[in-house]
Amino acid sequence: MEKWKANKINYNNQYNKDSYFNVAIRIRKDNTEVINKLNSVKSKNAYIIDLIEQDIKRNG
Repeated sequence: MEKWKANKINYNNQYNKDSYFNVAIRIRKDNTEVINKLNSVKSKNAYIIDLIEQDIKRNG
């Protein structure tokens, strides 16, 4: 790999580590209702953040 590509990858990885909080979830394959809903939205990230923000507004 060219040195500049490796440097760019390292920079991007460090930026992501410093700037974002990552969450990984597992959903059982038999939970098709949830899977279908997630697959139907344009952005899973935006959808989940919106749900959390709505919950915070309701429940503090």
